Amino acid sequence: MGSNVETSDTAFAFTTGTHGGRPTYLLTPNAEAESLVLYELMPEDVAAGRQTRFERSEKTVSVTDIAVSEAIVGGDTPSDVSVDESLGYQWGEWCAVKVSELSGTRLDIVGGLVEDVLADVGVNASELLIASGETVCVPEAAGVRLTIAFTGMKHIRRNDKLRCIRRGVEQMSLGECYYWHSKIKSPNEPNGATALRELLAGHIN
Repeated sequence: MGSNVETSDTAFAFTTGTHGGRPTYLLTPNAEAESLVLYELMPEDVAAGRQTRFERSEKTVSVTDIAVSEAIVGGDTPSDVSVDESLGYQWGEWCAVKVSELSGTRLDIVGGLVEDVLADVGVNASELLIASGETVCVPEAAGVRLTIAFTGMKHIRRNDKLRCIRRGVEQMSLGECYYWHSKIKSPNEPNGATALRELLAGHIN
């Protein structure tokens, strides 16, 4: 993908994730806005610490967090989709941080990627892509890839650039996705999202 990242998928604990295998992302349909919202789940103190680091670095990013239950349509708590179903995760002192919300053309164009990513974890995305149905829980590795796509497409209007970003994310190795995820989320990388868009669609005038 041209990111010059010398890494391999085996360099990351993809099977367990940062929080020990629990689902750490939600895809929630917003029927009223005809949109799809991607949330990242994290402990409240982690979200607060992230906002503090953004403020110290004077990065114009806000951590928009809500209660986990408020981010869910059609259920009370997220269910695990990738490991032993007998595990019962507790969500006290956790919150849902909004990553991005896509609608209209952006949602149409990202749809194929969403379908493929969710199919890999055994989830049918058909209802989500028409902004209906229930919230879907997404394991970390899949959520990281979707974060790259949702963030890259945010604010982009041209269809050719949107399609180019989607294709670029589809072709990224998981290692590259984690690399770019860290850049766009880091307070020390003020232009991470811009650099991502430039990498994937900057050649289109």
